[in-house]
Amino acid sequence: MARKKAAAKASSGSVTAARPTVSGRAAQEALVLELHGIIGAALKQYGLSAKEQKNLFAQSQRRSRTKLTSAALLEQIRRLSDLLTTWFEEPPYVDSVGAPRVLKIAGERATFESLARRFLPGVSTADVVALACRTANVGTLPGGRIALYGDAFVKFPRNRDGVLAQSIMHVRQIFDTCLYIDRLLKSAAERSTRQKEPRAQAGIGIYVYFNGSAKRRSIRQVKK
Repeated sequence: MARKKAAAKASSGSVTAARPTVSGRAAQEALVLELHGIIGAALKQYGLSAKEQKNLFAQSQRRSRTKLTSAALLEQIRRLSDLLTTWFEEPPYVDSVGAPRVLKIAGERATFESLARRFLPGVSTADVVALACRTANVGTLPGGRIALYGDAFVKFPRNRDGVLAQSIMHVRQIFDTCLYIDRLLKSAAERSTRQKEPRAQAGIGIYVYFNGSAKRRSIRQVKK
């Protein structure tokens, strides 16, 4: 039934059926505009105005290479997850019943600072504390202490930067896959073109027998 309706709609000469398709350069420009519109609308949800996006885009065009900030940020979140797991499971960060201890933030040995240096070297302890409190069940206490409540999972939805970084990684993977498929299609097209090229005409000749031996002579030589 659906096919009959579609066929009837196409044969009736409706506006939708008669709409011309774009191709070539016009198609590329239309697709790029669509992509920019989608990305622009998404970035507005993260608090970036159209003017800020324009400035950042201009800044990216002046760079010779794009810094892979998304990969570094996701790696930082992974390391924070390892930190929380160690705090949740391993001595001396757990008490006698196996629950995560309330730790001192600063200091040596079994402190949060020692965990931060181990899993996130080069990042200040204050930044690691802020990241943990923002993205996990972690909170600071009076007296320079910090506690882990409940589980040791990083709450990804709480980290908008992490969500954006993950989205960027997905987009990059999609584009890399598209480029790979495009190369395969071009290679296949080139091979097909080479196979269809006309081959040089094979030489045609006949054998003439004389004196008990055979010699191959061309047709032109025989006619002479």
